[in-house]
Amino acid sequence: MRTETEVLGDLWRVWGAWGADLDEERWTAPTRCAGWDVAALYAHVSQGVGGLAALVRRRRAEGPPEHGDAVALLRALKPDEHVAADLAARNADAAVADARAAGTAELVRRLAEDGPAAVALAAAEPDQTVEYFRRGTTTVRAATVVRLVEATVHLLDLAAALGREPDLPDGATEHTVRFLTGMAPPLALIEVATGRRAPDIFPVFG
Repeated sequence: MRTETEVLGDLWRVWGAWGADLDEERWTAPTRCAGWDVAALYAHVSQGVGGLAALVRRRRAEGPPEHGDAVALLRALKPDEHVAADLAARNADAAVADARAAGTAELVRRLAEDGPAAVALAAAEPDQTVEYFRRGTTTVRAATVVRLVEATVHLLDLAAALGREPDLPDGATEHTVRFLTGMAPPLALIEVATGRRAPDIFPVFG
């Protein structure tokens, strides 16, 4: 399987290439993410570029990570229902505001130009322990997987909004499915997948 950084680099390149071809009408098309048009979706995903670079450059930590992989990290960060609703609303508002302030050309530039540089930083030290924005420590690899999954899931949202087929690079599906499977309670997942239980464990990641 291709590495996380290789796949993430390709995903961000796809985002950049698609964005370069969008006209104003498509930038304002609604998506299936409540409250977000295509520009807000781009803002949200492109924020991950700077976030990953910041982790590698400025948030290095010593010792083994508290959260050893992306599944452990996201499980630890998962808030309760009331906090989750508030956090989702704030994230949605932040993406809309960023899209308006930055402009579409800047959103594309982040992914097409800053993206490769951020990926190169992550690829150089995938096992480096970093502080994950005051939420404990993890590895650069785990942070990369979080952004890979986010870029994959939201690329499906983008494809649906634009009425085109997803253009997922090799490895994106495999890494994302591995992560989502890890997030699900294993016995419940077996029962759901074999028709022995209602799909009440989903969604496992939003």
